[in-house]
Amino acid sequence: MTNNSMTASEERLEQQLSEACDALWDQFVDPSEAYVDDEGMWWCR
Repeated sequence: MTNNSMTASEERLEQQLSEACDALWDQFVDPSEAYVDDEGMWWCR
C-alpha cells in the first residue's frame, strides 16, 4: 500500500513554488490585460 500524503518538506516546497509562480505572474502580467485578447475583448472565465 502506498502513502499519497506529502511530507512536510514536500508541502513547503509546493508552497514556495506556488509563491514564486504568483510573484512571477505579478511582475510580468498587467492585471488589466490578463483577461482580454489582442482585440480587447474580455475572455469568459
